[in-house]
Amino acid sequence: FPSHDRPATAQNFTLCGRVTDGVNAVSGVLVNGGSLGAATTDASGNYCFTSVPFGTAYNLVPTKTGYSFSPITATGTVLGNTTANFTGTVQGFTITGTVTPNGLPLPGVTVSGGPSLTPQVTNSSGQYSFGVVPNGTSYALTPSLAGYTFTPSLLSGTLFAPLVAIRIVT
Repeated sequence: FPSHDRPATAQNFTLCGRVTDGVNAVSGVLVNGGSLGAATTDASGNYCFTSVPFGTAYNLVPTKTGYSFSPITATGTVLGNTTANFTGTVQGFTITGTVTPNGLPLPGVTVSGGPSLTPQVTNSSGQYSFGVVPNGTSYALTPSLAGYTFTPSLLSGTLFAPLVAIRIVT
């Protein structure tokens, strides 16, 4: 009897996805695929693992400084071409402080935050707040009000904490 057996060939598939902020693409996200290696999202937020064998278990973990992701991980088994999308959210923090000459609040002080932050004006309690500031943002806080000098005249750094409470005394 003639044999019609043919050698089995492994089927390979793709495991791809997209990372957005809910609307726009997020580029530069490292998607760690464990034994699959790593892929980085392009300008359109797309990443792809190719030639993934049928039955391969995966655990994908997206990372990018200043972002959190949902879901935190994507797990499963490749049974065909597979899609795993993520939503990235900018981790933001607040910079707040109070301007108090002689221990009393000073309203109307303009506090400039540097090129990437919109200037804020102190309220009746002498407080100012820079809303959601992305992690890793450099700041240079400079208070100004006619007739006053401030100590310190400049506070600068890079934001890596959830709250920076800065007190400016005249």
